[in-house]
Amino acid sequence: MNPFRSPLFRKLYLCWVGFSALCLFLVYFLASRGVEEQALASIRDSLKTRAFLLGEVARQALSEKESPSLQEKVSRLGRETKTRLTVISADGTVLADSRKAPSLMENHGSRPEVLEAGKKGRGVSVRMSGTLGIRMMYLAVPVRVGDRLLGYARASLPLTLVDARLGDLKRALFLPGILAALLGLVLGFPLFGRLTSTLSQAARAADAVASGDLERRLPHQGRDEIAALGRAFNKMAGALQEKFRALEDERETLRAVLEGMVEGVIGVDREGRILYLNEGASRALGIDPKEGISSGAWEILRGRPGILAVLERAMAGEHPPEENIHIPAPGGDRILEVRAAPLGGSRESRGGAVLVLHDITRLSRLEKVRKDFVANVSHELKTPITAIQGILETLLEDREMEDQDRTEFLSVAMEQVLRLSSLVKDLLVLSRLESEEGALEARPLDLGRTAMAAWQSYLPLLEGKGLQTSLETAQVPLPLEGDPSALQAMTANLLDNAWKYTPPGGRVIMRLFEKEGSAFLEVEDTGPGIEGIHRERIFERFYRVDKARSRKLGGTGLGLSIVKHTARAHGGEVELESEPGKGSLFRVILPLAASKPHPPAGA
Repeated sequence: MNPFRSPLFRKLYLCWVGFSALCLFLVYFLASRGVEEQALASIRDSLKTRAFLLGEVARQALSEKESPSLQEKVSRLGRETKTRLTVISADGTVLADSRKAPSLMENHGSRPEVLEAGKKGRGVSVRMSGTLGIRMMYLAVPVRVGDRLLGYARASLPLTLVDARLGDLKRALFLPGILAALLGLVLGFPLFGRLTSTLSQAARAADAVASGDLERRLPHQGRDEIAALGRAFNKMAGALQEKFRALEDERETLRAVLEGMVEGVIGVDREGRILYLNEGASRALGIDPKEGISSGAWEILRGRPGILAVLERAMAGEHPPEENIHIPAPGGDRILEVRAAPLGGSRESRGGAVLVLHDITRLSRLEKVRKDFVANVSHELKTPITAIQGILETLLEDREMEDQDRTEFLSVAMEQVLRLSSLVKDLLVLSRLESEEGALEARPLDLGRTAMAAWQSYLPLLEGKGLQTSLETAQVPLPLEGDPSALQAMTANLLDNAWKYTPPGGRVIMRLFEKEGSAFLEVEDTGPGIEGIHRERIFERFYRVDKARSRKLGGTGLGLSIVKHTARAHGGEVELESEPGKGSLFRVILPLAASKPHPPAGA
């Protein structure tokens, strides 16, 4: 990667270049300034000594006003000391000069060094010489006799030596400075390149981690701060990976728990969007899970105002009580037990709500069946008991009753006792069939022989009523694993039902055959038939289409319920085909034990 593509590298490197240039400039400036100050101080000290010597030479001449001899002396001293020497009178007139004739020189009373010397006892000035055209340093001292000012003695030297020394210094510093600058730039390039490269890698790695790539790591060789940054980033990424893994495990566990719940669960955010909808909720509401997630809560609950009202209360921060809500459905209303609670958040910022839906339709129906069963059992038991009680009370009170009347009363009591016994017997049979431990004594048998035993026992009753009978049996055995007495009782109940409800001259047919690995037992009659509204409940305990006629015929109302439970206890099912006015067909389908050997005769 080219480091110059990094904006941070360019900024850092340009700052480093500027800093290096500034350091070189400061070194040069300070060195030049030091050399110049040292050279000027040396020249100044030299001029001071020469100016004082000149003053001693000029004092006598100034006091005696011997200008011609003074000029000669000044010229000679100037040549010997290689210094320009000037003697100036108190009024500024040049009396003698080692380089130029005094008569050609202007008044020097306004020269800076002269003015300063008059005030401070010594004056120094650095300027271009108007006479010589070069930069020079001038130093002037006053010449006095007592308190009387006679004039000024001035010495000056050109600063070409100082300029030469500065030039030498520049030349001496130029090459080392360039080399130092280049060395700094060369050393700074990999340093800043590594820094920016590490930061760039850290930025890309952070973006990758933020995007879900928790496996991304940074190299961290060395012991400096850059390596420490890599180690800290890797430690952070590892901790995040562990946290996300734990969160993912918790989420999957929660998802498995929610999916395994019978209850429906719906999570809704503060905007009404569905966050979660499990299979139980889709079944309870009759919607597709994918459609529910892609829709809003208000959309899927629009036709269910009761549930929507509970949800709105929960999203408002309330804890609404549990409610049972009826939802129209094709097969009848469904009853949902609805609970709701807010998902959290402050009063100013609610976090949505969660709905729990429990379909209690079956439980409600079972509760109704239980209540009906208790009521029917009580009624069925109460009727014969009341009749028997009334008969016994009558017999006890009327001891002089004629024998014929007493016999009739006892006959009626006996009928009620038999009815009561039959009722209790059927209840015990149902209880045995519904036992969780499975009270049936299963053993190999032939359904044909078992059903034939029931047919033979009912055949006299059928023919005695004037009914036409027909038996259609399979030509092969129908081997089962079952309870012979229970299966015989099941067949007897079907035949008893046909015998009771088929009018004289009608027809009763029993069929036994095999189809698709199952044994079929059918009992068909030409009775009054059963209307559609009764077919779903005809197998319930004590349910009668015509209650008055059923009691008149002596039925307990438990026969078809015993048929259904017997079939289910043997892994089968019962079907009903009926048309009012034409008769009914009851079909029992039981799984064959195809791998079992045929049971012995008489089983």
